[in-house]
Amino acid sequence: MDATPQQKLALEELRRGYDVLAGSSNTLDQKAGSLLGSASLVTGLFGTLQIALIRPDQSPWYWVGIVLVLLAFLALLAICTSTFWAKSYKIPLKADWAVIYSNVLSLSPSESIEKMIASYITWNSYNRKLNAQKAGRLRWASALLFLIVAILMLLSISPHR
Repeated sequence: MDATPQQKLALEELRRGYDVLAGSSNTLDQKAGSLLGSASLVTGLFGTLQIALIRPDQSPWYWVGIVLVLLAFLALLAICTSTFWAKSYKIPLKADWAVIYSNVLSLSPSESIEKMIASYITWNSYNRKLNAQKAGRLRWASALLFLIVAILMLLSISPHR
């Protein structure tokens, strides 16, 4: 029996959804890189400014602020780089001749499309979870960048003993 138009439509829509998820994953990686670059620039520029303002009688709170900025930057660095770690992003059909033959070529058109639909449903759900984890990490990294900027601005405008 040939595949029905409904099966073909379902498979095509799932393929589109899969492509969107893959594109979203790449976009999240790019955002993590941009966030890391911005944090590095801000921390470096403000850090240089803070070093220029150091005086021998600096308040202990100043040093606490500098340590907090460094710890927040290290946490941001760890979070951003963790989004780049190789994850097993699942694909609907393994690039293996035996798998392709047993799951697609040896079946009727209708059965092979049903198998592909089931595979797309499973892996789209899995990949969506991976993207949600990346997005959550980026929210934390953004909050840390805000914290870094806020602390550095407070250090810049606070009286230097």
